[in-house]
Amino acid sequence: MLVLGGEVAWFSEPVQDWWCSRQSLARLAELQREQPGSARIRYHLAVALLKAGRYEEAFRHARDGTVMEPRSARLWRVAGLAARALDRLPESYQWLTRAHELGDRHRDLYVELASLEQARNHADASCRLLEEGLRYHRRDPELWYLLGLGYARLAAYERSQQALARACDLAPNEPRYWIGASSAWLFRNEPAQAAAAAERAVRAAPQNGEAWYHRARALSLLSRTSAPAVAEAEAAFREALRYATPDLAPSVWRDYGKFLLEQRRPREAAEWLRRAVAALPEDEVAAYSYGQALRRIGREAEAQRVLAEFERVSTRSRTIRYLQSRLLVAPDDEASRRRLVRLLREAGRHAEADHVERRGAPAPGASAAAP
Repeated sequence: MLVLGGEVAWFSEPVQDWWCSRQSLARLAELQREQPGSARIRYHLAVALLKAGRYEEAFRHARDGTVMEPRSARLWRVAGLAARALDRLPESYQWLTRAHELGDRHRDLYVELASLEQARNHADASCRLLEEGLRYHRRDPELWYLLGLGYARLAAYERSQQALARACDLAPNEPRYWIGASSAWLFRNEPAQAAAAAERAVRAAPQNGEAWYHRARALSLLSRTSAPAVAEAEAAFREALRYATPDLAPSVWRDYGKFLLEQRRPREAAEWLRRAVAALPEDEVAAYSYGQALRRIGREAEAQRVLAEFERVSTRSRTIRYLQSRLLVAPDDEASRRRLVRLLREAGRHAEADHVERRGAPAPGASAAAP
């Protein structure tokens, strides 16, 4: 029920929602002041605030609305989305989970709740949510994309590739989906298809460093059996270096160095790998490749030091993976937990160590790599 100009407006609930959804943010705020007890107006005001980027206010109004109507799934959902935007992830998870329990089937709920499940290292729960979401939103490319990432975490690479291909079909101009498809093909050891998918990403976003990086990775594998791919791979790496974000650049340095090493250009490789090792001290591939490059240019003492460090880091990484697996099946093993926390802190992975210390075994991101 709405009160408009002092008169009670007896319209059906869908009509009332339609009318509210067409009001400006200022008008909704005015209506909320006039009718502070209306959960319906609180919902629409919270949605408008969320769209305007005023997340704290959106959360407050949605939260207050759930007090008025505790079984309103959509109010729980909007509160969860606002908490997610505020980076309050545990709180967001609780609100969104309750919205789902109350029957909310909105597309945004599936996207955000599935993403939170993946962040909690629950790839199986994430995939179940996305499969359910796709029963209601069959043509939503983002749901297919996230499902592809989830299947990859479960090492279901064929299903991952199929889900990502569906996302690409539905949104052929979205580079993220083609990048994901390229990674899925690489997981299946199909570099030609991976290169083709990455080429589609490059065409959709010519200045996207990640798109160029994935194309370079695929072409570097093809270059082992195809001479023409060598020049194409190097050109792609150069474009990846040009457009890489600060977070992506160390991975490009590492893989470009590996490529140069394979092309018997160890002196050039050593410089890029040196940068990669400095930026990624825990990266076993970068350390091993750097040691090999140093050895090939006659810097044996440095090579021995780098390779010894590689062995130490590699052993620690294997132990961390073992302890993470151990805590999945024996979460009360406190000795393993303490050892895992110590090793994670030695590796500089303090956020993961804090997570494990709070008995959230294993740490986020402990599962198999996703595309």
